[in-house]
Amino acid sequence: MARQQRLTPRERAWLTSRLHELDADERRSPFRESPVTVASRIRRALADLPEEWREPARWLFALTRYLSRPELHRAWRSLWATFQEQQAVRSPTEVLVLELDRDTLRDDFYRANCLPGRLDDNLPFRSSHDLASALWMVEAGRPPPEYAGAIRALRTRSHWVLLADLGLSGASIAAEVDRLTTVQRIIHPLRPVRVTCLIQAATDRARERLAADSIGHIAAIRLVNSISTLPVGYADLPGEVPDAVTRFCRWFADHHVAGSGHRLGGAGPDTAAFGRSAAGLLVVTHKNTPDSTVPPLWLSTHSPPYRAPFERLESRVGLGWTGRKEWYARLRRDDALRTRLSHLVSRM
Repeated sequence: MARQQRLTPRERAWLTSRLHELDADERRSPFRESPVTVASRIRRALADLPEEWREPARWLFALTRYLSRPELHRAWRSLWATFQEQQAVRSPTEVLVLELDRDTLRDDFYRANCLPGRLDDNLPFRSSHDLASALWMVEAGRPPPEYAGAIRALRTRSHWVLLADLGLSGASIAAEVDRLTTVQRIIHPLRPVRVTCLIQAATDRARERLAADSIGHIAAIRLVNSISTLPVGYADLPGEVPDAVTRFCRWFADHHVAGSGHRLGGAGPDTAAFGRSAAGLLVVTHKNTPDSTVPPLWLSTHSPPYRAPFERLESRVGLGWTGRKEWYARLRRDDALRTRLSHLVSRM
């Protein structure tokens, strides 16, 4: 399609400035501490593509939002300040701080806000999984001795906070809040405590989902970077770029995703082209790339060869354990179990 020859000087300057901005952001906070600059990784990726698709790919990379470590740390500080003001929180000891996916978010949150007690606040509980394991052992009559004090401390916290780095569809956050609410029916059977989600960066879709489920949340960064919102997110973007980028993603799906062996290859043409749930996001963090972003950003392939500039590390590579999920389902439907657990917890 040889778009490069038709670029006006203004368009060329705009594209170049975007790539320079991406490179500068990544140099300040390298992607997974990579010693190879993003400019070099982009040149390598472009060299792997047929010449006719290099210009749309270059636009795709230039339009990607890179969330650096300093920006996400500023988000934690903003979220904590807003939460304190809204809830009139005087001390972190009033708050049970939990995290989504046990991804060191809690440690980063404490450090970014210079909060004391990072190691002794509410250990051993960092997520709903830990709470489920504790209650499971209580049910079995075999809780470790130190759990008694930790479970008692839960009842003294007047606020529960769930930390999340990204809210993309809102589904994972909503599911975690549902699990925490189930636990609260045991810990606080008469006086439930509201769970508030503090999200570093979220899409409008995620915020709408959480609002629809009446889940309290605060998001620091609004994410509008996606294939579907390109004309909205970038007022000066040449009119033909969104269509060219979209066609490149579909070409990449047919020629790279389909034969890669990745699960997206068998999930339908839109998912293969635009990532999980066909979200089409253009977002990368300094730690990893979500699989709901477009695959040319993160999926490397061997045949034909392609090395993505923001190669994704999969969080799960095997079958997940379903024990906690099944236990939560039993807890929701079994009134007698909830009553028995509440009684056991109240005696600890």
